[in-house]
Amino acid sequence: MLSFPNPSFYIGSQLIEFVDKWPHLGHIISNDCDDMDDMLSTKSSLIGQVNKVLFNFRTVSCSTKIKLVKAYCTSFYGTEIWDLSHVGIEVICIAWRKGIRRLWQIPNTTHSALLPGLCNILPLIDMFYQRMLNFVYKCLLSESLLVNFVVRHGILHGQTDSIVGRNILHCCERYHTNIDNIINMVFQPQNITKHCAATVDDSIVVGQLTELLQCRDGVYCLSDDHFIKSDITSMIDYLCTC
Repeated sequence: MLSFPNPSFYIGSQLIEFVDKWPHLGHIISNDCDDMDDMLSTKSSLIGQVNKVLFNFRTVSCSTKIKLVKAYCTSFYGTEIWDLSHVGIEVICIAWRKGIRRLWQIPNTTHSALLPGLCNILPLIDMFYQRMLNFVYKCLLSESLLVNFVVRHGILHGQTDSIVGRNILHCCERYHTNIDNIINMVFQPQNITKHCAATVDDSIVVGQLTELLQCRDGVYCLSDDHFIKSDITSMIDYLCTC
């Protein structure tokens, strides 16, 4: 493949530097339009935020730490235009699940399916789809004809060649809907929440586990003196990993 030297551009007498990637407004923009660097940056930021909550609020209950993380560590600005089929998405989701386990002080091998119920929050990937869909609908309702056209064209014609179109196709497949329902805004972002709630089959285990965690942390008191804290821990470990 032929390679050509970069052209030289100057501002005043200063040569403008050519780079492969550059931070802008808290995001990493790369010259190959790949989101991996931005996703890795988001992952590092998420880990740092969770660590701050664990350190600064180490004396509060686990449930309070979860509320703090939900309030201050789930902004994820810019994820609306990520390619949600990118392998980097799972990298962030893994970091998120590890953080939730640390916040609850439960085994590293706790089943991932239990975590959303314990936190009363959507799985991270579904949160991303919800944010993406909100963004797409705002574009479809935009007064700008250009914005409206670009997004509509990506969904109807670009499809797999367009990040927006590809995200919508995966959204339709994941939540059992179709493109017409997206274009006509019949399928609403809150339908994602309903879909996730309908597919959860661990609600009984989550309820039991939540009560045991509250007992372990002293929020609830045991009425039977036959149980000690080690018994509760053993039950928690069993429910998390069985």
